Formats: sequence, C-alpha cells, structure tokens
Amino acid sequence: MHSQTWPAKITSLDSIQEFIASVAQEAGVDSKRSVSITLIVEEIAVNIINYAYKDDEPGDITVSVDFTPLGEEISISFADTGTPFNPLEKEPPDINQDIMERRIGGLGIFMVREIADDVTYTRCCSKNILTVKVNKHKSKKNK
Repeated sequence: MHSQTWPAKITSLDSIQEFIASVAQEAGVDSKRSVSITLIVEEIAVNIINYAYKDDEPGDITVSVDFTPLGEEISISFADTGTPFNPLEKEPPDINQDIMERRIGGLGIFMVREIADDVTYTRCCSKNILTVKVNKHKSKKNK
C-alpha cells in the first residue's frame, strides 16, 4: 500500500495528483482509466480542501492507494479528520432539470459514482474515509 498525507490546501492538489499518477503507473493502469482516476481524485480532494475543515482550522488529507500487480482493481482511500460528512447520503442531482433551476452541489460526487466501480464511506477513529475502487483497464460501462 502507498500512502501520503498533505495539508488540506489547494496548493497540495498538484502533489496529490503527481502521487496518484505515479502509483497508477506502477499499478499498470491504462491511460484512459488514468484520466478517469485523475478526475475522481481531483473532485474528492477539492471537496475535502473546501469543505472538511473550518476556515481557521488546519487539517490534512491522507490518500492511500492499494492494488495487487496482477489484480484488475486499484483502490484509493481519502481520509480527513474534518466535519463528519458522508457524501453518499446526498441525494443525486436531477441532471435532466434545467441548469438554471437545478440546485447547487452534488455533481462532483455524482460524477465520481458514475466513473468508479465502487464507492464507500466510513467514519472511523474520528476520520471520514471515502474509498473508491476502479478497474485498471476498463470502465464499468464497458464491462
């Protein structure tokens, strides 16, 4: 397993993306799926950075990646000690509704759920832990 922790600041985003890209390459993720993983990581990391901690409260993001070299799946977990929040309980947006009438928020986690093969949330040891599993070679829509 590969794991690293960064301050929950927008300036950490590039470093988080570089870490994920490096591990994805080591895991043998194909280029199309790497793009999907990059989108997932950016969406989740930005949400943690923007919403997990109060403005004056410092915090961190820990990203852990697990895979087996011969396995088909890569698992990415995001942990923070911010405000308890399960994004999977949020009602999905009505994507058929006119954009001017649509309520704000929810599109990011909707996109993550559409791209990933599995998304789970747990609250353990005062941490929010969101885990995303992605097939290394094909999207769930192409299975």
